[in-house]
Amino acid sequence: MPAPAALDQPGRARGTPTGFMEQLRRFDITSFFFEFQQPETLSMEPSYKKYFSKNWAIACCCYFAVLLAIILFADLGMLPVRELSKIPHYDIIGHFFLYGIASYLSYRALRKRAIGIFGYNFPLGPAIFTIFTVFEEVLQAILPHRTFSLLDLFASFLGIVIFYLIGKVISEHRA
Repeated sequence: MPAPAALDQPGRARGTPTGFMEQLRRFDITSFFFEFQQPETLSMEPSYKKYFSKNWAIACCCYFAVLLAIILFADLGMLPVRELSKIPHYDIIGHFFLYGIASYLSYRALRKRAIGIFGYNFPLGPAIFTIFTVFEEVLQAILPHRTFSLLDLFASFLGIVIFYLIGKVISEHRA
């Protein structure tokens, strides 16, 4: 008597062909490109606490509102450029610190969550602000009161990376 076939799915023997529609139904496009990694916690906390740190999320949202206000004022030509120009390289310094602080706050707010993109893990909060930075800098090429600058973009990226690393070191030191 032949041995029973090993089962892949309930009721389906391993190696049994499945229909195209069933394979399509089981295909998840987000898991194909992106693999979200959750922090491992075994607690009875409310579900949002697995994904967000409440105080850091509030700080991050408030800071993001301030950042959007600064961007809006700059886009409308309402920044006090005369006063700011007294600080050498104020634009580069501003990009470095504004996006760096956003990176740090989002990293802490999202509880150090990472996203896997094509096999590489990236911290989710800083990744979001990196995309936002590119979008905002490209938008400057279109607006009349703004100019696109690769140096600004580089300063923003540098701020995002350095402040992410600071957040990572601080969180590992406290753990």
